[in-house]
Amino acid sequence: MRARALLHGLLALAGSTIANSVAAAAPALTLLTPGGVAEGDTGARALPFGMRWTPLPGVTGAYQVQWQTTDGSATAGNDYVAASGTATLSPQQTFVPLSVMVLGDEVIEPNEDIRIVYQVVGAAISGNGALWISDDDGASPPPPPPTVLIQALDASVTEPTTGVLDVGVMLLRLGPNNGSVDVDFNVDASSSAAHGQDWTGPTAGRIQFAPGQTMRRIDLAVLADAEQEGIESIRFSLATAAPALLPREHATVTIRDRISGVGAGVGIVACRRALLENDGPARVVVRRHGDSGGALELDYRTVDGSARAGADYTAISGTLSWVAGDATPRLIDITLATDSQIEPPESFTVQILDPQPGVNLAPAGTGIIILDAHDQILIDDFAPGCDDPASGE
Repeated sequence: MRARALLHGLLALAGSTIANSVAAAAPALTLLTPGGVAEGDTGARALPFGMRWTPLPGVTGAYQVQWQTTDGSATAGNDYVAASGTATLSPQQTFVPLSVMVLGDEVIEPNEDIRIVYQVVGAAISGNGALWISDDDGASPPPPPPTVLIQALDASVTEPTTGVLDVGVMLLRLGPNNGSVDVDFNVDASSSAAHGQDWTGPTAGRIQFAPGQTMRRIDLAVLADAEQEGIESIRFSLATAAPALLPREHATVTIRDRISGVGAGVGIVACRRALLENDGPARVVVRRHGDSGGALELDYRTVDGSARAGADYTAISGTLSWVAGDATPRLIDITLATDSQIEPPESFTVQILDPQPGVNLAPAGTGIIILDAHDQILIDDFAPGCDDPASGE
C-alpha cells in the first residue's frame, strides 16, 4: 500500500533558484519525513521530522524556510497540535530537527497523516510532505519501526607538539534506543590529511549501537610532525539503514598546524557539541592558530537553528581581541533555557563574523545540539582546552 510505504521513506523535494547573499544557486533541499509514531492512549508525544540542505561550493549565506502543519486525514486539535515555524539553514547549520506533537486517544481508527507545507523566504521554492500517526488501539496494522536519528559531530584540533593526540568523531543516537543500529564509515577521497603521516586510525569500518547505547566514537590519533602545513582535514562518509536516519551523511576532523609562519587563522569549536538543556551553559572555545604575531579582533554571534533565542537559549554577540603574540584561547558561554516540555533535539550555531583581511577561518562556525532534559543522555565529549583556556589544548 502506497501510504504504508511512505512510513519508511524520505521525501526529497526539489527547488528552482534561491537568491543567496553570496551566489545565486539551487541547493538540494530535503524534507526528511522518516517513519511515524504510535499515538498512545493519553498525553502527547513528539513526531520528529527535519530539513536538510546540501550547500553548493562558494555559498556562505543563510536562508529561511517557513513551514506549517495542515490537516491530512489527521485533524488538528484532535489528533495533533497545529504547529508552524521558521528553519534557518546555512553552511554551518545544514540540518534542522523539527517535530509535531501527536495527541493520544483510545479510539480505534485508521492510520492518519499530517501534511507539512513549506516555503523558502524570498525564493520560488515550496513543497509539502506527509507525517504519519499510527493507531495502536487494536484495529490498525502494527506501527512502523520508530525513527532513530544518528547525529554525527565534527571535531577540530591542533596537532600535538610531540607524540599523538587522541580525537574522536562522535555519533549520537537520538530517539528510541531499545534496538541495535549499525553505522558504516569510510574515509572520503577529498580528505587532505595523509593517513599514517598526519593521523592513524581506521579508514573504514562499522560502529554498532547496542541496545541502550546512545553515544559511540570513531577513535583516531593525530600525529605530531615538524613540517609547516596548512589546515588539513579527515572527512568520513557515513551510511546506515532503516529504521535509523542520518541527517548528515558525513563528518569532518579538522587538523590545524601548531607551527607558526603558516598564516594567521582562527577556529571556533563547541566544548561539548551536544548537551542536555539543564546542563548548561553551552561553552565555545575560539583559538588562534598559525601566525599569531599581529593583533587580532573579530566579532561573533549566535544564530538560530531549530533552537530559538529567548525560548531555548540566550542570544549573545560580542567582540574578541588578541594583542600581538597572544595565542591564548577565548571562551564564550551561552545560557540555555530549561523547560518542562518534551521536545526533540534542537540546535543553534555560534559564528565568527567578517575577520580582518588575511585571517583564515577554520572552522567559521560551530553547531550546538540541545537535548531535552527528559532524555537523560550522558554526553562526556569535551573539546580540548575548554576547562582551562590557558592550556592551549
